[in-house]
Amino acid sequence: MTPDVSWHGLSIDAPGPPPAELDRTGAVALIPAGDRAFAAAAALTLARSLARHGRRVFLCDLDLAAPRLHIMAGVPRDAGVTDFVLYGASAGHVVTELEERLLFVSSGTPVVAYETVFGSDRWEALIAAATHARACLLLMVPPEVKGADAVLARAETLVALGEEDECPDLGDHASKLRLGFHPHAPAPAPPVEAPAQGAVHATIEPAREDDVWSADPAATGPDPDAEETLSLATAAAMNRAHRKASESSEGGSRLWLLLLLLLLLAVVVAGWMGWISVPGIVPRRAETSQAVAREAAVDPSSTPAAARDEASPAPLSDTAPPSTPSATEAPVQGWTLRLGAFQNGDVARREAARYGAAAPGHVFAVVPVDIGDTRWFRVVSVVATDEAAAEMERAALASQLAVGADDSNGWISRSSPFAFLLSEHGARSEAEARVAALVAEGVDAYLLAVPGADGAPGYRVYAGAYADVAEARAMQEVLQGVGLGSALLVERRGTRPE
Repeated sequence: MTPDVSWHGLSIDAPGPPPAELDRTGAVALIPAGDRAFAAAAALTLARSLARHGRRVFLCDLDLAAPRLHIMAGVPRDAGVTDFVLYGASAGHVVTELEERLLFVSSGTPVVAYETVFGSDRWEALIAAATHARACLLLMVPPEVKGADAVLARAETLVALGEEDECPDLGDHASKLRLGFHPHAPAPAPPVEAPAQGAVHATIEPAREDDVWSADPAATGPDPDAEETLSLATAAAMNRAHRKASESSEGGSRLWLLLLLLLLLAVVVAGWMGWISVPGIVPRRAETSQAVAREAAVDPSSTPAAARDEASPAPLSDTAPPSTPSATEAPVQGWTLRLGAFQNGDVARREAARYGAAAPGHVFAVVPVDIGDTRWFRVVSVVATDEAAAEMERAALASQLAVGADDSNGWISRSSPFAFLLSEHGARSEAEARVAALVAEGVDAYLLAVPGADGAPGYRVYAGAYADVAEARAMQEVLQGVGLGSALLVERRGTRPE
C-alpha cells in the first residue's frame, strides 16, 4: 500500500458530493477491502453520487465469482459483462439505466475462465468510448481473482472500499491506489451534564468528522424532520462495538445451526437417492425412469389432472409421431458431452452455432433443464454411445477446435440416453426442413440418421438429451407450449448424419 492514500469515511445513506479525485473520465477500478457487502453498497453509492452531480457513469460488476451489485441495485442478473466481452452482445443489450446518467452492467452469464473475460481486447474499445463520452467507467473487481491483473493494468486509478488494514496486496499496481473509503462511524457524543433543577433542556451541538454530520440521537432527542432510519455506518459501528462481547454466544449458535443444516442436507440427499421416502422429493431412480427406458408413455386421459403429482412431469400421450423408417437397429446414443451452460437461451444457441461452424460433422444441441428455480440451457455434443465414446469425442473436439486441456477438461460427460422423438423421415431434406421449422418455433431440435426398414437411410428428429423423466420436464414444457405435448420420450437411437 502506498503511504499517500487518502481515506474517507462513507455513509451509505448520506454520501454527499463525490471527492474531486473520483470525479474524472476513464476507467477506475474499485477494490473490495474486507467486507464485500459494504464494498458493493459503497460502489453503488459513489456511482449515484457522481451521476447526481453531473457525471455520466458506467458501473460494471467484474466480481465474477460472487457478484452482488445487481442485488444492491435491485435489478436481475441478465446479460452483462461476460456476454459483451465473450459473446458479442451489444452495449445496448447489456446496459440497465438505474437513474439519469447512471448505467449499470451486471456480471452477466456465469463463466469459468475469468482470465478470458479480463484479458479481452474489447476492454480497450470500451474504455476509449467512455473517455470519449467524458464518462467515468467504474469497474468493481477483486484483485485476487485469476486474470484481474489485466483490468487493473488498464485502469487509470484504483479506489479501495472497506477497511484500511484489510486492503489487499496490489503488487505492481499499488502506486495507482490514491483513494479509499471506509464505513463512517459517528464520533462519540460529548458527556452530558444533568440539567439544573428547573432547567427546561440542554442543547448539544452535533459533532463533525470527515465532512459528515452525525449526532447521538439519545442526546439530541428525536428530530421531527428526520427520517426514522438507522444508517448503515451507524449499524456497522454498533456491530463492531458489541462484536467481542457476543463472539462466545454467537459461536455456539452457529455451531448448532451448522449441524442442523448438515442434517437437513443429509435427509435431502437420502431422499433424492431413494434411500428414504421424503415428501416432495422425486427419487433419482424413480420408477418413471424405468418406464422411459422401455419407451413407454402414459395417456393423460387415463389420469384425472387433479390427481397428478405436480412435482413430477405431466404424463405423455401414447400417440406415436409420423413414422416411416425403423430405428430398432440403430445404436443408443447414451451419453453427451456438455460444453457449457447458460441462463440465456439465445447465448446458448449462438455458442452451439459457433461450435457447429468450427467442427462440422459433429452434432450439437441446446438442452434446457431446470435446476432449482433457474432454467439453464446446456450446449452439448449429442453423439456418444457410452462414457468411453464421450471421452473420445472430447479429444476429437479439443483437437478440431484447437482447445487446450484446461478448457476441454472443463467439459462434462453425462449419461443422457433419452430425448423427445418429434418426427421420422425417409429423406434428409425433409428432416432438415422439419428441424428448421421447429427451431423457428423455439424448439431446439436436431436430427440423427437411422436405418430404414428396407435398408435405405432414414432420419429421426429429436429434442433434448436427458438422464430421466424429471430432468426432461423443462423440454416437455417447451413442447407443450407449441402444441407438441404428445411427443414420446424415447431412447436416443441414431448416428451422425453423413
